[in-house]
Amino acid sequence: MNDLYENKANCMRVSCGRKAYISASMIALSFVSLASAAEFEEIIVTAQKREQSLQDVGISVAAFSSEDVRTQRILNPSDLGNLVPNFAVKEVNPGQQPIFTIRGVGLNDFSVNNNPTVGIYVDEAFLTSSAQLVTQLYDLERVEVLKGPQGTLYGRNTTAGAINFITAKPSDESEFFASLGYGDYETAETEVMVNLPLSDSVSIRFAGQVIHQSEGYWTSRTLAGESIGERDAFSGRLQLRWEASDITSVNFKIDGGRSDSELGQNEHFGTFAAGVFPFETCAPVLAGRIDPAQCVDGFGYSDDDGDPFEGDWNNDSHSTYDQLGSVITIDTELAGLEVRSVSSYQNYERSFLQDVDSGPFVQAEFRLNDDILQYTQEIHAAASVSESLDSMFGLFYSYDEVDINTDGDFSQLFLTKTLISAHQETRSAAAFSNVNWAISDAWVLNLGARFTWEEKEFQGGHVDLNPFGSSCLLSLTCSPGFTGPIALTDQDDSISDTNFSWKIGFDYLGWNDNLIYSSVARGYKSGGYFGSGFTSSNAQLDPFKPEELTAYELGVKSSHFDETLRLNASVFYYDYVDVQTFTALTGAAVVTLALSNVESAEILGFEADVWWRPIDGLDLKASVGLLDTELGSFVTDSGPVAQGNELPDAPSKTFSAMAGYEFFIGNKLRVAAVLDANYTDETFKEAVNQSLLKAEDYWLMNARVAFSDLSESWELALWGKNLADKDVLSHAFDNGIGSGGRVYQAPRTFGMTLSYRML
Repeated sequence: MNDLYENKANCMRVSCGRKAYISASMIALSFVSLASAAEFEEIIVTAQKREQSLQDVGISVAAFSSEDVRTQRILNPSDLGNLVPNFAVKEVNPGQQPIFTIRGVGLNDFSVNNNPTVGIYVDEAFLTSSAQLVTQLYDLERVEVLKGPQGTLYGRNTTAGAINFITAKPSDESEFFASLGYGDYETAETEVMVNLPLSDSVSIRFAGQVIHQSEGYWTSRTLAGESIGERDAFSGRLQLRWEASDITSVNFKIDGGRSDSELGQNEHFGTFAAGVFPFETCAPVLAGRIDPAQCVDGFGYSDDDGDPFEGDWNNDSHSTYDQLGSVITIDTELAGLEVRSVSSYQNYERSFLQDVDSGPFVQAEFRLNDDILQYTQEIHAAASVSESLDSMFGLFYSYDEVDINTDGDFSQLFLTKTLISAHQETRSAAAFSNVNWAISDAWVLNLGARFTWEEKEFQGGHVDLNPFGSSCLLSLTCSPGFTGPIALTDQDDSISDTNFSWKIGFDYLGWNDNLIYSSVARGYKSGGYFGSGFTSSNAQLDPFKPEELTAYELGVKSSHFDETLRLNASVFYYDYVDVQTFTALTGAAVVTLALSNVESAEILGFEADVWWRPIDGLDLKASVGLLDTELGSFVTDSGPVAQGNELPDAPSKTFSAMAGYEFFIGNKLRVAAVLDANYTDETFKEAVNQSLLKAEDYWLMNARVAFSDLSESWELALWGKNLADKDVLSHAFDNGIGSGGRVYQAPRTFGMTLSYRML
């Protein structure tokens, strides 16, 4: 059967694709003769937990090699957001907890105890929370973005898809790599990697990264012009690989990281009419606009300078995290089966101060303290039953604990302080199987199934500490009707779910060795609890139900003109049930949030990407994504919301173009130039589709020029990100207390990186 998926070039890994990319405008070079073009290197991925050519996988996959990660400056997971069609990333707090959305399906929640809808895997080990993805990306072999539900091989909480971060493993050759970079905002970046064979059967690999940024993007007038956003972060990874025998190998990885930094800030906006009491919503907000000249918060403050990186923040939002983890991977052969065991342990702690009111007063500020402890175990076996039948089956188990303690400070607004606390334990087990059957020379049938059991236990609530004896949370008249702490909400509950996920697909290989694939797949995300936010009603702590998604997809992966033009495209339809999303509750003294289920949603989409190499050294890439999303009707305390709203973080159009040219000066110097452009359409940030919180469309442009010797042992790279210095809105929210905030991506940055590699 492997002959059906024959490699089309002589390259082993995605990392061998070492060409750079420049701008879509260079497509004008189409008059160049294709006869002088060079074939593409083969891209190998493990999207289906076995090595395959990217062009032979009947799934929509975006893959980035180690060279792509370096040349496109993918320093953290959020940097993927503008590089993949129908893919979005937002940060509820700048520099914290990236939330991924694929094809309109994403996590509309900031709670650390809520699993993402995009399964996150690092070296095949599942991460239970998106909060664990704050570490930097370095010494990677590749990154794979799998689109569509991956419920059979990857399990629960992959309704939208999955992302595989795969680190470079120890090899039997001596290697050394070091880089030193410096950019504006006084940013220094250092990375080092050492790979050493200790014997014929044992190798080790160490990689580490240190980032020091002395000046932040944000400037506070309240703090006498102090910059905010300083960073001190380091990460390290040690791996040992042991070839125990001809059939058994063991890879042990231990990694860790620590950051002691300042969190980015939100741009303030007011929602009350200036000079009016009792408070009234200002006219621009009622019309869906933000106008600092007419709208203020409850203290009459507004930020009217028009600069999202300058404000009157009263603290530097100090942030720390500590991460320690290990993964043991064992590969062996047993009774004709290729068996792999992946055991993972993760511990993650973070603490940060969040200035939610985004102004000079202490209206709503939170100190979040979270602790995640996680263990996962997977074992699967693959076998070629015959020349036409491949199979895989396996077992999975996970256990995690999440502890949340959040101190809330409302001392100037409600004359009190609060405590949000929660403890959640989750146990999950699954059995899965996947079969690929070549029913003829041209047709392959793909079948997958997975049965999952999960149990969650939750204890948590919100306490008004009332340290001053005059809390206004229970009564806006601030009458001191009680002293000491009082529980606003409390929940002690558990839920248990079972689910059957499946996939049926056909691959057709009879069209000039190209692939046409079709599939119907079912994925699901488990239920849970809203654990991290302000709650004033026990209804907010009621469990939300699991969500299910049935995806129908038809796609093509093709190569043309002697393997110099690659065109991939797909069309898909999603039937989405019990969508987990936020709705607003306004029955309390302040607007609060509840995470609940909307009965249904539908998504229709198209995406395509093209890669053309008209001549050797010139690469042109472009991709486009189109989405039409429709959320079903739902009800809030403010009234019904009619069917037809767009799903959050689901732009209807995304586009990216990259191109690059590599040439040589004499016989000593190599030059590689890169320019890329990315477009994202306007996007709603929540299910109610408030125009007030909508992100406008934008273009981003980035560039890189690198000089190196012919062997590429040294390289000097000059780079720039967000060249047009666009204000790109990542997230927006309304606190419901007269103010809200807007979160922006980084402004324009420049820098240079000098690297050295020795083999």
